[in-house]
Amino acid sequence: MIKVAEIPVGPIDPINIGNQEAAIVGSSGAIFTAADRQIIKQRVGEINPEHDFIDVMREGTLAPDVEDVENEESNATPQHTPVELKGRRRDHRHMLKHSTIYGTRERVEITNALPDNYEEGQAPPPQPPAEMTAAAELTAETVLMAKELKFNPTELFNKLAIEQDQLHYLISRIKELHLQRLLAETKDDFYKITERIRLESLTGINKEARLWLEAQLDKLTLGAAEYKHSLLQSLQKMEFDQDRHKDLEWLAKTIEFYSAK
Repeated sequence: MIKVAEIPVGPIDPINIGNQEAAIVGSSGAIFTAADRQIIKQRVGEINPEHDFIDVMREGTLAPDVEDVENEESNATPQHTPVELKGRRRDHRHMLKHSTIYGTRERVEITNALPDNYEEGQAPPPQPPAEMTAAAELTAETVLMAKELKFNPTELFNKLAIEQDQLHYLISRIKELHLQRLLAETKDDFYKITERIRLESLTGINKEARLWLEAQLDKLTLGAAEYKHSLLQSLQKMEFDQDRHKDLEWLAKTIEFYSAK
């Protein structure tokens, strides 16, 4: 009987185990020591003989843990949902757009203009001084009152070559007295206010301007008399205020007088 020499089995290093050592361990049923088992546990973790490879893949225990990194765009871990990733991307773009380090990222408009025609941006128009603004407002008010009195604004400014504030005061004073005349209840009050308008308006202006303004005041007086006469006639037809026949007479004479001028 020939005796076959046994292959000596040396100590197995579980850290650097190779194919040959693994075959020897599997064939000889080598038993690891407690120190060997501790090293294997540190390397591969606990071994559960009841779990197969499919269970391990489902649990994801073989997937390496991904640590967070500082780069905001590449910080994507399996635990982040698509909604969270979209939100982080939107926040990152907002941060870049409004950052002081980067320039504005507006949409570029492509035109056919030559380089010489490019403009960097027009500055806002300079605001007029406060004096010019006040003068413009004063002129607008003067024009409005002149139209209410049925004066031609262009002729008014051309004929009366006086300061703007003086012209504004003159027209506003004529308007004020004219309204008082429309409300006059007696013949004396009507003519007193008419004479007052003439005195305050025709003083201190040249001859040409005086003639033009006097004609405008006569038209204004005629209009006031016609208005009051028409109003009284309407009241008479409505059988209201019947004792105004004398007022109708002097108003009719006033209309006749100023119509003939």
